Amino acid sequence: LLHGPPGSGKSSFITSLAGYFDLNICVMSLNDAGLSDDRLAQALSVAPQQSIILIEDIDAAFNERSAGDYSTGVTFSGLLNTLDGVSSSEERLLFMTTNHIERLDRAL
Repeated sequence: LLHGPPGSGKSSFITSLAGYFDLNICVMSLNDAGLSDDRLAQALSVAPQQSIILIEDIDAAFNERSAGDYSTGVTFSGLLNTLDGVSSSEERLLFMTTNHIERLDRAL
């Protein structure tokens, strides 16, 4: 998890790391319309081995719009299970970025 104000080099660092180790970068947006827990797990399972998975602005993924209406179809539990549970995959590096670390659940 990389955090800091906008423009502090979080994404640039990841790009440099990928270049140094000759890795692909797969950018995942949890705010994509129609993305669900199952589709997220599927997307991560087919991501190329020896790649970096980048989830930017993770703090914005689970903000409430109104009571019971979330900005994404991915649940927090689904994200955790995909990242660390039985559906996690090997030979991939995962990075998340945030501008507001104080907004994140401690489980992340």
